[in-house]
Amino acid sequence: MTRGELQAAVLAGILAAAAYFGRKDIERAMDNSDRLPTDQAVSIIRGIRENYPFVSDLPVSLVMAVIETESNFRIHAKSTATEPAIGLMQTKLPTFQWMVDLYLNRGWGKPGLEDVNPYNPYWNIWAGMHYLKRQINATGSIRDGLHAYYHGLGGWKSGSRNNGYVALILERQSRWVFAA
Repeated sequence: MTRGELQAAVLAGILAAAAYFGRKDIERAMDNSDRLPTDQAVSIIRGIRENYPFVSDLPVSLVMAVIETESNFRIHAKSTATEPAIGLMQTKLPTFQWMVDLYLNRGWGKPGLEDVNPYNPYWNIWAGMHYLKRQINATGSIRDGLHAYYHGLGGWKSGSRNNGYVALILERQSRWVFAA
C-alpha cells in the first residue's frame, strides 16, 4: 500500500468514526448536560485507538484519568489562562492545530473535515491523545510524558514538574482500569 493509499484509508476511517462518535452519541450527550457520560468517553477512546495506529497502545484508563483530571468530563471546560485550554482534555488551540496538521496532513476547516474542531468532544480527545502520546514518546515514560503534557515539552526539558498532577492522574488511572 502506498503512502497516499494509506492516508486515504486513514482519512476514510477518521470520517466514519467522526460520523458515528462525533455526531450521534456526542450530540445526545450534549443535549442532556455539559458532561460527557463516561461510557461514551470510553467508546470514543476505543474508537480512536482502533482507527489511529499511533495511539493504539495508549491505555484507555490513562486517557480517562487525564480527562477526569483536566475537565471532570465537562465538554465545554475552559481554563482561565491567557491562552486558554478547552474541552475534555484541555487542548490549547495551537496544539490542536499542530496535531491536525501533523496527523491528518490537512488543515483545520479544510473540505471534508469541517467537523474537525477542538470543541467537538471526539476531536478534542483525538488531539489530546495524540499530544499525550507524543509527550510519552519524547520523554520515554508515562510519568514524564504527563509532566510534559502539563508543562509542554520545553517546560519538561527545563525541569518543570508537577508531581501532584502526575500522582493524581496515576491514582485515578487505577480506578479506570476496567475500561481498558
